[in-house]
Amino acid sequence: MQPMKFEWDQIIHIYLPVTISVSAQLAFLLLPINLRTWRTDLLNAWTYSGIQVFVAGLLFIIIPGVFGIFQLSYSAMLTTLIAVFVASWWKVVRSIPLEATFPVTPEFVEQPAVSFDSFYNPERLRQLSELSGDDSYTLQRQKALREMLVRRRVDSSGPDSDED
Repeated sequence: MQPMKFEWDQIIHIYLPVTISVSAQLAFLLLPINLRTWRTDLLNAWTYSGIQVFVAGLLFIIIPGVFGIFQLSYSAMLTTLIAVFVASWWKVVRSIPLEATFPVTPEFVEQPAVSFDSFYNPERLRQLSELSGDDSYTLQRQKALREMLVRRRVDSSGPDSDED
């Protein structure tokens, strides 16, 4: 038996492209992703995994096949693509917190109905008419309130009133 010849040409021809492809794929897998919840980012998660599998297909199948560097068997191609998909999906699952996925639904607290029974209370209207203000906006509001009160008194002293 003859010892196997140590040829640098074969080693560089086979292992260098594989090393470059593996390094590039690891670099693509290490890129940061910003996914917050499964409800809003599910499409982004699938897109991320799909792009990772596409890049793996380029690096391990298409580019070596076009340049004739090496040819993977079908089972090796499938295993490579599945491994990249699992690695990318694992990164997605790790980045999205599961406890923030499901929204917390608070108990419905019925608000009390607003009552305007005391809105036109004479004491309240008197207090509003006696408000003091220094700025022009407050004075405008007081003037509008007084005009409303005067109109209300005029409306209440109409033809049906007992003041005659």
